[in-house]
Amino acid sequence: GNENRPVAPFVVSGAKTQGITPGFSMRDARGGLYFVKTDPLSNPEMGTAADVIGSKFFYALGYNTPENYILNLQRGDITIAENARIESAGRERHMNAKDLQLILDNVPRRKDGTYRLLASLALKGEPIGPFRYEGTRADDPNDTVPHDVRRDLRGLYVFSAWLNHTDSKAGNTLDVVVEEKGVRFV
Repeated sequence: GNENRPVAPFVVSGAKTQGITPGFSMRDARGGLYFVKTDPLSNPEMGTAADVIGSKFFYALGYNTPENYILNLQRGDITIAENARIESAGRERHMNAKDLQLILDNVPRRKDGTYRLLASLALKGEPIGPFRYEGTRADDPNDTVPHDVRRDLRGLYVFSAWLNHTDSKAGNTLDVVVEEKGVRFV
């Protein structure tokens, strides 16, 4: 659904400069928290498109995925929160307008001058760490079947191969605890 599509204006709450592409977190006009990734200048639309399309495929196959949206952002649509922090060269400090501009200077621009970004809606719930592909979670009483023999994970290997998703590692996953009708579960 598009009910969670990010709506301008946006306020950056933090950023990182490590990794293949820089990224930042922001809140939209409705208060939704999004994690933003960019494409490398050398490959416009490559990563953002793959992320959105891949997440839709995996969602259609029955897996839990984040809501990912392509966002065409104008520079005037975004500001920096007073308490925004940036991690750069292994250190964290206050983020400023120059930091944001350095990130945006390395984002491919469309013909209309907008920046093309991937905005991933933050998952609801309490993050408890990455998903493990072996064993079970000791902190989850419902997790009784060892992951390495679960049918849904054997299928995940097939679907990942089919979609050429070569980065299905624990570091790219997140387990969260959610609550429904007073019952908490992972």
